[in-house]
Amino acid sequence: MLKFHPFTTKHLKQAAKVYTACFNAAPWHEGWTSENSLNRLTVLLEIPSSIGIVATQDKQLIGLSIGHCELWTDQAHFYLNELCVNPTDQRKEIGKKLLDELMTELRNRKIVSVFLLTEHASGAESFFLAQGVCLKNFKLDFLQQINISTGIVAALVAMFILVLSDAGLNRRRLTQ
Repeated sequence: MLKFHPFTTKHLKQAAKVYTACFNAAPWHEGWTSENSLNRLTVLLEIPSSIGIVATQDKQLIGLSIGHCELWTDQAHFYLNELCVNPTDQRKEIGKKLLDELMTELRNRKIVSVFLLTEHASGAESFFLAQGVCLKNFKLDFLQQINISTGIVAALVAMFILVLSDAGLNRRRLTQ
């Protein structure tokens, strides 16, 4: 049975295995080691405003989401750093349910918006769009003018914003 829990330090080793498997598989092929994955997730979890959810099935961690909150004037925004599901468990709506659990937690905490970055024209982009995330188009000309590498510009091309309200997740296209 699929269960969801707050992401805590007791989940780090299993989460690092899932993270490594996910981001070393297609389409990412990023080259993570178990040690680097563990370090990344530890750092994210140690951020004082971090919020994370893990998905388990038969006591095995199979997915995770983690990010952190930042205050802006009188509102809190959430930056989703990572959301991943073990490759053998993908395409079973676990990612959708994990995101739904996270959104419920964020609504309960009165978070007004969620920001995330993902690769343009990827399976991840399609996944987030199917969940009601709206694309925010940025003009990146200024980055090219200051000689930021093409790879970094490409990584910044797709930014999405989830807008939450008390009534639930509202879809709203944000434009320049």
